[in-house]
Amino acid sequence: MNLIDEIEEKAHYLAGYEVNKGECKKLLNSCKRDAMNTNSPRDMIMVLEEYKNRLDNVKIDKGKNPIKIAIIGEIYTIIEPFSNLYIEDKLMDYGVATKRKLTPSWWVKDTLLKPTKLNSLKIKRNAKKYLSLGVGGHGRECIGEAVLAQKEGFNGAIQIFPLGCMPEIVSKAILPTISKEKDFPIMSLVVDEMTGEAGFVTRVEAFIDLLERRRKNVLSWS
Repeated sequence: MNLIDEIEEKAHYLAGYEVNKGECKKLLNSCKRDAMNTNSPRDMIMVLEEYKNRLDNVKIDKGKNPIKIAIIGEIYTIIEPFSNLYIEDKLMDYGVATKRKLTPSWWVKDTLLKPTKLNSLKIKRNAKKYLSLGVGGHGRECIGEAVLAQKEGFNGAIQIFPLGCMPEIVSKAILPTISKEKDFPIMSLVVDEMTGEAGFVTRVEAFIDLLERRRKNVLSWS
């Protein structure tokens, strides 16, 4: 679980820096396919280790300055590609570097540490000013991740959650305050079984355009 999460994280982020467009996405898809075709845990780990090494050898252009977007929100919706209409794949196609802190391996560690209250201390510390108490689900984590993304130099964040998810609705009400105070664009996307892909993609593309224009304006002023 740790291995595939590391591979996904690296592929999604390096997609913004790759020299050969589409190489990270191709490697990630091949990795998942080959891993699913193995017959034992040992074989799967070997496949994952191989692809992790291959990703380390992807040619990247360190001089690039891609748009960087954090993916935040309800954990199932952001880790299940079908639920979020494959948003991370689409962002890879646009040459955007993305990061998502909530992963299956993060969830396991967070759940095991919850009884000790030592879980996700960094996220909770950054959320404290805006949401100091848990509101169920991963609402507080969503707020903490937004603050962290801004501190880590990301250009913006996209919150994704299913229709009617109360913890994320609470977070959605707080995110505009964070956006205004920190001058950090955040877009919220609500998904359900009736979500149309065309409108979804249009909003994502418009958000990327907004981030690019903001960056150009900052550069022109400086």
